[in-house]
Amino acid sequence: LPRLHYDDVSQRRHAKRGTKSVIPCVAYAHRKKLCQRLELPLRVKEILRCPLDEVNPARLELLCAAVRQEIEAETEIYLVSEREIEELAQAVEACEGAFADEVGALGGKQKIPKGARLMVEVASTCVAVGRQEVATLVRSLDPGRAVRVKMRPLKTCRQPSLDAFAQILMRNPHPTVQELAGQRGYEDVRDRLLLSLWDALFLSACESWTARDGMTNTTPSDALEMGYWFHRGQMISKKPLFDGICAMCGSLLYSVTGASSMNNTCFGPPVNRDGDVLVDAVGEPDTHAQPPFLLRYSPQVPLFYVIPYTRSLWLCGPHTCNKPFTSSLRRNVPKCSFTIPTRTGCRSNPASIHRGYVKPTVKAAR
Repeated sequence: LPRLHYDDVSQRRHAKRGTKSVIPCVAYAHRKKLCQRLELPLRVKEILRCPLDEVNPARLELLCAAVRQEIEAETEIYLVSEREIEELAQAVEACEGAFADEVGALGGKQKIPKGARLMVEVASTCVAVGRQEVATLVRSLDPGRAVRVKMRPLKTCRQPSLDAFAQILMRNPHPTVQELAGQRGYEDVRDRLLLSLWDALFLSACESWTARDGMTNTTPSDALEMGYWFHRGQMISKKPLFDGICAMCGSLLYSVTGASSMNNTCFGPPVNRDGDVLVDAVGEPDTHAQPPFLLRYSPQVPLFYVIPYTRSLWLCGPHTCNKPFTSSLRRNVPKCSFTIPTRTGCRSNPASIHRGYVKPTVKAAR
């Protein structure tokens, strides 16, 4: 993610493409948001503007503060009505936690959940008196104003799980970058900060996905099984319904692999309309000969389009090409094509059955 951000900064700064430090297909998937992915917060993007900022002590100090904010999920919540303001004030008054600015539970769906903390300052040191002061401040807000909130504050029921480095990072008073680096160096601090940031962003994404209507979570075993069956369906769907086309009558052929009752395919050498085997000058089967079934259609009707050397037969749409049997390629060729299996016949036409050569194939046009 930082490398993608640096490429974007370089491109905007120099009005041209920056250095490609990320594989293009990966960068495309992230930038186009082809699926749900984590993104760097704006506060982190403003701090890190180039790779040199990752080892700058002043920048790392700002990055520590930004990671602390992400760990506790500091955000702004807008209260758009008097009802929401009153519900929040009542939730603060009903809280039984250890902090005066902690939000309690009222029952039902709350905009600010139980365990979150409002980022307000009160003069009283008594928790009960401070809680009343916070409720009074909340009631004095106008509709449409934003409240700064810690959604996952420490020492509450919403405290996130922290690794050893994050626990040191969140100590009060906060340690400096020099204290965090110690004998390890700034590069190690950078790596550990980015790992802690990833944990916080992933937890926020999980909470967002869970809170959406119509979304649900599942167990790891169920997710693995669903992924297995999805992948198996993708593999099965790679095989087309029809695998070839009869060189004699033009019928579509299927199930060319294995012998079964659903197989209507037979293999044989290329033949002419009379069933005689076609050979080239050296006596080998003439695999580039025109399939006999093309004679069933008038050259004046643009139904097929043959590409030489590849034996690809294109199905032409209206006004696609005026000469269906010419070899010139055009941009407005249709979207699907079949490879002509000149050595293939179907069971419905015994005159075209000659066993012992190649399989027909189907190719998707690109």
